Amino acid sequence: MKQPFFKNVYDSKLVDIWFNSVRNSLWTSAGILVATSTGNIIAWAFTAISYVLLATHVAHGTREPYEYLKTIYVYSNPNRFLSMLFDFILFNLRAVLMFIPIAIFWWTQMTGVVPF
Repeated sequence: MKQPFFKNVYDSKLVDIWFNSVRNSLWTSAGILVATSTGNIIAWAFTAISYVLLATHVAHGTREPYEYLKTIYVYSNPNRFLSMLFDFILFNLRAVLMFIPIAIFWWTQMTGVVPF
């Protein structure tokens, strides 16, 4: 059912998954930072496990909201261009969530500033 866009996003539970994923991304990037600065094997293990679980959470945890929004905005949209654009945005949103820990790590290494 078509409602205002952000109401559909909220109803899909994507907002909760987004903030959980961002929080987990910060923990993972902190693990990367500690692992590279100390060389501690336990930090590397924590980082590897955190990243694999984060990627799994983003790939599988966002499936239901992703399909819910695709049903509304992609499958039922008669405008092919808009449906492709929305599908592209949703796919990239998931890809960005998986890339955030690595991007934060690169940013901290280049600037020397820790974001949290």
